[in-house]
Amino acid sequence: MFDKQFIFDNHGSYPRDLKQTPDGGYICAGGIGFSMYDDRYLLFKTDSAGNLEWYKYSDLSAVHSTLWAVDLTKTGGYVGIGTTQDNPDWHESGAIVMYDSLGDTLWTKQYAFDNPFIPGTKYKIFFNDGIYTSDNCMLAGGSVKSTESGDLNPIMVKTTLQGDTLWTWRLYEEENDIQIKSVTETSDGDYIAVGRADMPILSEDKTYAPQRGFIVKISQAGELIFLKEWTDIDYNLFDDVAINSAGELLIAGTYFHHPPEYPDDSYHALFVKTNENGETIFYKQIEYGKNITGVTLSVSEADDISLVSIYESLLGYEAWHSDVMLQRYKHGGELLWTQYIGGQDVNTRPYSAISTSDNGVAFCGLYHVSNDNNYSWLVKTDSLGNGPYTDGWINAVETNIVDNKFSIYPNPASEYCQISLPENANVANIILYDISGKTVLNENVSNRTVKLNLRNLTPGIYLVTDDKAQFRTKLIIY
Repeated sequence: MFDKQFIFDNHGSYPRDLKQTPDGGYICAGGIGFSMYDDRYLLFKTDSAGNLEWYKYSDLSAVHSTLWAVDLTKTGGYVGIGTTQDNPDWHESGAIVMYDSLGDTLWTKQYAFDNPFIPGTKYKIFFNDGIYTSDNCMLAGGSVKSTESGDLNPIMVKTTLQGDTLWTWRLYEEENDIQIKSVTETSDGDYIAVGRADMPILSEDKTYAPQRGFIVKISQAGELIFLKEWTDIDYNLFDDVAINSAGELLIAGTYFHHPPEYPDDSYHALFVKTNENGETIFYKQIEYGKNITGVTLSVSEADDISLVSIYESLLGYEAWHSDVMLQRYKHGGELLWTQYIGGQDVNTRPYSAISTSDNGVAFCGLYHVSNDNNYSWLVKTDSLGNGPYTDGWINAVETNIVDNKFSIYPNPASEYCQISLPENANVANIILYDISGKTVLNENVSNRTVKLNLRNLTPGIYLVTDDKAQFRTKLIIY
């Protein structure tokens, strides 16, 4: 287990993807920044304990060059897939970079299409994900930006081991913004991609726009097998996909609440399981803190699912920055455990997760300390999600942000507890939240001492605060 932050030559960086290597270590890929217009591909390798073995980036300046995916090749090297503007026209192009086993670049290729509407220009291409395929090729997925309309259309490109294009699949939809966010391979060699669309794809009515997650299946030869929108609930986006041993699809994403059905805009994590044909088996709507986004997931050999999300605490960004929620589910959707990872003055952004060979979880992303640099972040937990990381806000609230003039007794408590407020407290209500962020008790304040009846509450951890969030602490009910 480890929690590592890396700074390379005093430049801010972040990994977007990781894989476990045959020696038990980890290979991570992303970007490193030297200036506003000088971002370079980053590749670094650690051992099994998270100790840095090497890191590589270009010695020459590059324009907005970032790797969004990394995979192992059968020859012991690595392939990175991403996006770059490192060309004379500063034109966004998809990019594939082939590395040897020590991270030295073997070749780099860019991918773009001529724009027939404006001679001498090209469509912008963004590769958001990619894999090394079972037939020794590469597959990249992302979007094409149409110069004349500005819309994004989904794209998948398959290349040879040398980077030469075998086929391209595109969906032309000029009245929509559609992106592929994640790709993976089925056991029979076909490809699954998931993503997001601003408006319905399969409907001719573009006047109403409930964002839609979608699933695409493409044959090994590049032929469309199916394209399905996920319509179980409106306003949803898909960001990551994995496949279990039964061929079922596990998808991480986000769904949204909007007025007038809800009092305020908010977003929440979404976990969807479908069969191999994209038909829903079940889905989980995860509401926690102020907002939460389902970012990435992975599947273990036992088909347990590890879901990684970003969440904001109920205290707001000024009091506590974003944290990570790590959950593990059984294959049938039963929640096994939840862990909260972060820190009060740390802004964390997980981007990719894997299930490790010892049934733990590893994820990578951005670790930003207030008024400091961007660090590459790599975390490895055990099979229960435990690790040496700093706790997220619900676990750390008692020791980190409690006001010493605000007291609660007894704590832990079972039937009742008493709260004492400072003499100058301007408080109208005392509020209890459960760990999902749901209000479970709202007690009016009539004097400096408030007695709470806890008999109807389930044992667990709760946040106690006032209506102005001036005082707060953790309450354990048993």
